[in-house]
Amino acid sequence: VLNGRLPTYDDYSALTYTRAIFEETMRLYPPVPILSREAKEDDIIRKRKVPAGSLMLVVPWLLHRHRDYWDKPDHFIPERFLDVNNRPDKFLYLPFSVGPRVCIAKMFGMVESVLVIATLAQRFRLTLPQGTDVVHECRLTLRPRGALNMKLEPRKAK
Repeated sequence: VLNGRLPTYDDYSALTYTRAIFEETMRLYPPVPILSREAKEDDIIRKRKVPAGSLMLVVPWLLHRHRDYWDKPDHFIPERFLDVNNRPDKFLYLPFSVGPRVCIAKMFGMVESVLVIATLAQRFRLTLPQGTDVVHECRLTLRPRGALNMKLEPRKAK
């Protein structure tokens, strides 16, 4: 798509595979893996009473890996996001949350991330040093525990 040039905002819609890579990464490693919400009114969920004011947890980490909703849920398969007519339900894939509390910067984050990936990937190969064990931790957001040192190797010009 880019033929070696830097991407611009106008390239975003054409970078479909790069976007699919980003979306699949967000599926497996949502930035906020646990969302809390307060029930506004009494409700019943799966035959259980939920009183108004109850703290409810939505767990994208588990939802994005649920075997009832995802084929090979623990595998990295960007192609699952390529078919625009077969997108996951908005309540099954929510790396930026959903509804009235959706991340206000969702589109900015999508575009910026895709353009950064496209910029880096055409110029560098990123690898982990041999023997590196990546362990994630969740505070408010999901992140690697400790430092995540990467090796950047320049790609050969075509």
